[in-house]
Amino acid sequence: MRLVTLFISSLLVIAANCHDNFNVELYPQSNFQGEAYSVEDNACVDIPDSVTTTGNSSLRANRKCVIIFSVMTRHPPPAPPVCDYSGLLAPLLRAWNAGGADHFYTTNADEHARAVEHLGYANEGQVGFLGMEAADPLCTSLRPLFRLYRSGSANHFYTANDAERANAERLGYSFESIEGYCVAEPACGATLPLFRFYSSSHSDHFYTTSVTEMEHVRDHNPAYSLERIECYLWQSAQACH
Repeated sequence: MRLVTLFISSLLVIAANCHDNFNVELYPQSNFQGEAYSVEDNACVDIPDSVTTTGNSSLRANRKCVIIFSVMTRHPPPAPPVCDYSGLLAPLLRAWNAGGADHFYTTNADEHARAVEHLGYANEGQVGFLGMEAADPLCTSLRPLFRLYRSGSANHFYTANDAERANAERLGYSFESIEGYCVAEPACGATLPLFRFYSSSHSDHFYTTSVTEMEHVRDHNPAYSLERIECYLWQSAQACH
């Protein structure tokens, strides 16, 4: 038979006649309120007198025996987090070039591999996931994460602010690509803050979604200054599926 989970409270139990051919399951009164039980459809359940019943009931062995169809509870289970983005997600990969003092981020796995294998960068894993679709009818807060580069200082720069992108181009940065799409505030299932640091002495922008790493750099590396949360990323490729 189908199993149903009951979240029991003393508010209301809707009942009907209990017949002799149903199995009886006993629940002590001390364990009854606020508990969740799985019982078979149309099974009989003994309930304490403190529970209010409506409908028909019968007595068996000096107990009220009812068929439970539904219950009400003060504390329903929490709803799962909502994820309103239906597009593809790709990891934002991170690499570090110690000789050039440059952090490099890309959603292109081949580009990341070339940087690591041929351009002197060290693989530093991934920092989260970006959306790959510019528009989604369920997620209206998407914004592009722009990638720029200034060759004179060997500095990759990423911003989700279009006005800042335009200003960076006036300052000598070249626009390279849109790495993907993030959200300005936690929404659409994207909850990882992308912290942005800048080091004027190294001419390097550094980004991380790790709170532990952010706090360590902020508190113990005076060469880098925490500027802001650039935007919010998804935690995994399955965040919306």
